Amino acid sequence: MLAEILLEEAVQSDDPAFVGHIGGDDFIVIHRVAKIENYSNRVLKSFQELSANQPGADYLSVALAGLIIDPNHEQMNWSAQLVAQKCAIVKKEAKELGGNVIVLR
Repeated sequence: MLAEILLEEAVQSDDPAFVGHIGGDDFIVIHRVAKIENYSNRVLKSFQELSANQPGADYLSVALAGLIIDPNHEQMNWSAQLVAQKCAIVKKEAKELGGNVIVLR
């Protein structure tokens, strides 16, 4: 269900995003900084609407964790390893909040 929502919202955006599957229930979305908050809100709303009709709906939730990368930030060397480490931190923060949540850092 989440994959379909992520893809649908990415396609409907006036500035399409890249959606990839990392594994399990983890996905990556690459989108413009100016669009990510709106995109995340649409994904969360769609998830809440669709999951409300699913068996066990009380136990379904989505934690959206976003890392905003400024390629012009002079003090950061954005290697794949650094991005992965920072994403893991933001994901952990989102999961700890519990429920349907968006955390963008």
